Amino acid sequence: MDVLGIAEKALPGLKDHKLKSVSEHFGVDTTRHHRAIRDCNMTNECFRHCKEIGIQKFGNIDAFIKIFSKYDGRKVMAKDMQADNHASNEKHPLFNRVCVFTGTIEGMTREQAKQAVVNVGGKCEDGVTKKTII
Repeated sequence: MDVLGIAEKALPGLKDHKLKSVSEHFGVDTTRHHRAIRDCNMTNECFRHCKEIGIQKFGNIDAFIKIFSKYDGRKVMAKDMQADNHASNEKHPLFNRVCVFTGTIEGMTREQAKQAVVNVGGKCEDGVTKKTII
């Protein structure tokens, strides 16, 4: 885990977000930093502090996590979508098929359409590839 990106969101006013700087900010012991086990422990302690700040700033952990998506929470990448339920339908025509949504979709957002496909066991991509079926 790299604490830099998390610390940038949790502590935007810090001069830099290197592990040592973030650790010092939180009062975490930096003796012997740049040693594997010590750096892991420092990272863990800093992460826990940043997580607490994130929950305070954003209301809950899910809202804090959402700000780290590749599209700043505006777009969910198709390959990262997971079914809302575990009951995919092997008989559904989209089961195990790769789908891509282009153009205008009426009545739902692109993310909602992708979610519907994933929920029946299909797969979505963000762009057309040789694996695209629909």
